[in-house]
Amino acid sequence: MTVQKHCCNTRCMKWPCVRLTSLSPSSSFMILTALAMLFLKADVTAAMKVTSSGPQTLQMAQGEPVTLDCTYTSSQADIGELDIEWSVVSPDTTKKDQMIISYTGGRRYTHGDRDLMKGVDFTATDPSQGDASLSIASLTATHDGTYQCKVKKAPGVDSRKISLIVMVLQNYTMHLFKHRISSFRSGVAYSQVGQTQNEHPPSTNTSYSTAKYDSRFGYAV
Repeated sequence: MTVQKHCCNTRCMKWPCVRLTSLSPSSSFMILTALAMLFLKADVTAAMKVTSSGPQTLQMAQGEPVTLDCTYTSSQADIGELDIEWSVVSPDTTKKDQMIISYTGGRRYTHGDRDLMKGVDFTATDPSQGDASLSIASLTATHDGTYQCKVKKAPGVDSRKISLIVMVLQNYTMHLFKHRISSFRSGVAYSQVGQTQNEHPPSTNTSYSTAKYDSRFGYAV
């Protein structure tokens, strides 16, 4: 880097001494690269974002319908092609997640097996309008798992996970039965406490069992 002096003689009294600095090509490249990285980082941070804030764990009974929320917003910095992916997260970290449905290039694609994909589809007719939610018409045991919604539009990308617990009929009935038994026991215990209090009223200074009756004054104290 070289420094050049300008207007630093004694006759130039109108302007202060100014030093002009010229950067070497390598220094200019480094500065421009750093500025570009900061710019891209700021754009990605303010770009694609999944905005759904509903529960991340859903407990539903077999046969019920369910909607897994995944709404999103994008910005002008997202100039790439929209790509939406729904997948079932594998509990084994050494295995790949199972993609079940996607939306790219304005078209919808299914990837899961028939049992898993029965009654499964995007909630919105056009997922590109900010709603990538997934609907399941009738839950079965095969739908139990953790689902991930990933929305990409370069350079922006964001995702959201939802755990879906499907209670099959037998387990759901047992759950209700245990809940009712617990409520019944709580009610019986409360009744017994009230009955015990009624059978044993608070003691007083008068002893009714040893009192003697006097025809003139009634019970003797």
